[in-house]
Amino acid sequence: MDTSHWEDQKVWVAGHYETRYKEVEDWQPCNFEYSENTGLMSNKWADLQEVNPKEEYLGSFIRVYNNKTYKCKIYSYYILNNEAPAWEGVWDHYLKYKFYEVLNWKKEAYSEWVEGGHWKREWFDTSHLVKSGYWQNYNYKVWVDTSYLKSEGHWETKKEWVDTSRMVESGYWEDYTKRTWVDTSHWETRDIWVDTSHWVEADLDQQGKVMHTDKWNENRIKYNISKTGDPDNPRGYEIFFNGEKFVLECDAPGDFQPESVHVEFLGTGFETDLTKTEESKWEGYIWDESFIYFHDRDCVFRFTASYDYNGDKFEIEDEVAVYIVRDYYWQLHRLF
Repeated sequence: MDTSHWEDQKVWVAGHYETRYKEVEDWQPCNFEYSENTGLMSNKWADLQEVNPKEEYLGSFIRVYNNKTYKCKIYSYYILNNEAPAWEGVWDHYLKYKFYEVLNWKKEAYSEWVEGGHWKREWFDTSHLVKSGYWQNYNYKVWVDTSYLKSEGHWETKKEWVDTSRMVESGYWEDYTKRTWVDTSHWETRDIWVDTSHWVEADLDQQGKVMHTDKWNENRIKYNISKTGDPDNPRGYEIFFNGEKFVLECDAPGDFQPESVHVEFLGTGFETDLTKTEESKWEGYIWDESFIYFHDRDCVFRFTASYDYNGDKFEIEDEVAVYIVRDYYWQLHRLF
């Protein structure tokens, strides 16, 4: 409850002078001028024979210029218009403002007599704080992330597949290197931290593929048969002719699809984004005319699939290696 109020108080105050202030004009001398074209023109050739006619005084005025107030003298004069033909005698009319005082404002003190003895009202503030709150039980749920608490989470020993497979050279055929896939992958036991906050179960295994075009694969088989009679010897599917187009494919089966799949041709600066063509298939290619000049070399392609699960963004990578053997066979089939 606020009982604040005004009360009349009889207080004797003796008569006295009080100093008060008021704003008064303060004109300061100045000295500058400017002219403005009024937009009026006159053919005064008969009357004005001088190039710069004499100024005509119009009087003194108060004028506001650039947000300041001035006392100024105003003059009228004409100037021959140089853009008009001389024989027309066209004159432009101007006004010249000569400023000689600028208005400033200043505070000026003065004394005023105040009569003594009077009543005055005073405000009495009686308001105060009253405890009027109360406690109430609220039931609500809060998610507690215990993944960082060792007492809540735990370590589990699990087997993890270690892929150590690689390509090794295994002989040659008429100066062409044949590469054979040797798979030494195995299971290893590792300790893995288990986060007990929540689980996300999803198959995120993606598989990148680097393939021939149909025509170039036909060329590879014809070439092998002409050499050995074996459609996959001396050039297996992973062996490319220099100048071939690399056809890229990524299969991404699982519970949900990546947002994008990006492929880099490592060490060359060439890269591309694959296009989703089926429910879980992404396709594209990389080719440049400079591939014609490649010598025998490994070609490694890195597939990067980008995922977004409820705002958690992450990437999964897969690398695929193929091999280029330089051969002038491409000259007969460069349209493929």
